[in-house]
Amino acid sequence: MIEKTSPIKIVMTKVKLMVNRSGETLKGNIKEMTGDIR
Repeated sequence: MIEKTSPIKIVMTKVKLMVNRSGETLKGNIKEMTGDIR
């Protein structure tokens, strides 16, 4: 699943798709994917 290609690229792609769906859900998914860095 997670290749050593470029995590950022993969995340950005997912973000783009999520943005199309809904901004709020996008934020939640990013937090889950990044493990809530904040």
